[in-house]
Amino acid sequence: WLARPLGRPVIQATPTAELYARLAADRTLLEPEPRRSFLRLNPLILLWQLDPAKDGAKVPLCRELKGKVPVVVQRTGWDKNAWFAGLKAGSPSAPHGHMDGGSFVLDAKGVRWAWDLGSEDYNKIEKTLGDIWVATIDAPRWKVFRLGVASHNTLVLNGGLQQPEGEAVVKSFKAEMPSEAVLNLTSLYPAAQEVTRTGSLRADGYDLVDRIVAKLGTKVRWQMLTPAKVAKAEGNVLTLGQEGQTLTITAPQAAK
Repeated sequence: WLARPLGRPVIQATPTAELYARLAADRTLLEPEPRRSFLRLNPLILLWQLDPAKDGAKVPLCRELKGKVPVVVQRTGWDKNAWFAGLKAGSPSAPHGHMDGGSFVLDAKGVRWAWDLGSEDYNKIEKTLGDIWVATIDAPRWKVFRLGVASHNTLVLNGGLQQPEGEAVVKSFKAEMPSEAVLNLTSLYPAAQEVTRTGSLRADGYDLVDRIVAKLGTKVRWQMLTPAKVAKAEGNVLTLGQEGQTLTITAPQAAK
């Protein structure tokens, strides 16, 4: 049925369709256990399925997805070794929100290097913290590692949290290569007069540039969550390794 209105017969003739058929046949997956509710999204794998030979030219490599929680996605191609980056905007006070304004994920060489841990089991943390649905700055919600700022690939100023009522917004976006997305994070950080994050995707890499205007002495922490091991550290160059692949991260020599 999905293949007909979408004009995509590839949906019916790929391993993805076979995978969905197996998931749909396993009735035990419908049992109301913690986190099992996410399996309701399984039908979407049919829509996400892409045949690069037939569909690749029709689907943009870089897009700004607007809405309550804006997201920018950028990729160099549809093959498994392509570079892919995702930048997240939005507010921590959004429904089920995290303190992840400006957070990013990064894939390259068939490996995910910058990770997002996803959601936590609400039943488990409610037993410990009680009401986690209040989103004020002093709310217990932000003590949860997966929900607070500590677990996300964003900035921390003076060791503090992002402002729950603040909001990261997409200031500008260019889809053509080299693709560029600029996020304004200022309202998330009361310790600064201005905070922007620019993500630029090139054919052979990804540049992430943060501009912070703040009082002298403001402490800035740059974070990236990764399962990779540090293979080599020399000067301002860090080499990460996992699954037989390496990724080189180069930081500016000095902040100005």
